[in-house]
Amino acid sequence: RAVASRKRWLLKKGMLEPSGDDVPPPENENPSNTEDIQEYQKAQERATKPHANKQIAEFLYWHTKSSAVLDIEDPYIIAENPPLPDPRAELQRRVEQEAAEKAGQAAATAEETEEEKKRREQEAAKAEQPPAMEELDEDERVLKVARFALGMEGLQQERVKEVEASKERRGVMAKQMEEAKELNTDKLVDLKALQEQRTQFHPTFLERRTELKDSLAVRYQKQSDLAEHVNNKERVDVNALGDALSNAREYGVQVWNEPLLLAAEAKLDALQRLAELKAALEAAAAAPPPPAPVEGEEVPEEGEEETPLKALARILEATEVSLKKLEEKKVLLSPDLNVTETVEKAVALARPPEVPVE
Repeated sequence: RAVASRKRWLLKKGMLEPSGDDVPPPENENPSNTEDIQEYQKAQERATKPHANKQIAEFLYWHTKSSAVLDIEDPYIIAENPPLPDPRAELQRRVEQEAAEKAGQAAATAEETEEEKKRREQEAAKAEQPPAMEELDEDERVLKVARFALGMEGLQQERVKEVEASKERRGVMAKQMEEAKELNTDKLVDLKALQEQRTQFHPTFLERRTELKDSLAVRYQKQSDLAEHVNNKERVDVNALGDALSNAREYGVQVWNEPLLLAAEAKLDALQRLAELKAALEAAAAAPPPPAPVEGEEVPEEGEEETPLKALARILEATEVSLKKLEEKKVLLSPDLNVTETVEKAVALARPPEVPVE
């Protein structure tokens, strides 16, 4: 199918000659395609013809007279370079200069001062230098400036300056390299010392293990002591229980068994409250009773001073709260403390039953 479609397209564009077995184009072919094919063929014929520019170029080539010799002009010289010095003359000048210096040194007396020697050296150096710009006339100054600006003489001086600058930079770089070498050497020495320090490692695992084992053993012992004070109802010594509780906190027993510390705190608070209740009960029993009110007299108002009965009532209330917390912790107290009897006495004394009014 694709081959047939391509053949139809080629026949339509005129790029393929029709044959007997070719598929004929569809009947609904656009008639304007024939005109397009004719225009395309005419364009191909025009393209095969030689262009007019080629014919004109050939005509000019064959009918133009040109000389067989190439003429050139000398370039315009702005500033001519000075002539190169003769090596033999330069060598002869140096030899004569050295001979003159030797003769001058031989002629100089031993009494020549330092200033005269310095002045003689300055004169010799000045004689070797070229004349200054002020000593030249106008044309020579212009020529010298042009030579320095555009000629080889100025270029030579610039190259000499560039070489000197390069030498200076090279010296700085060499100095930096030496400093870097010294710094690297010092760093290597420090690194070696650090390496030796690291290699001298003393393991402390056994010591730390022993310390940890001992600390855990002490913590376990403090926990056992505190558990003995809490669970044994006969252990009712307030000071001993307080010491055991503080030691347990110091060695971190709360990390292992926090409810045990809470129970110990509740028992310690209950024992302290019972001791305070007994003392307040004795003080209230020993205090004289308040005077009975006389019929017809006004009852005086109670002052802000706390009476033994008021103190007993306050301590009784705190003791009852403490005993309730201790009961919630399921901690028992020794029967020798007579907790129930003491509380009943305090209640009877601090909270007497009200007499019904007839």
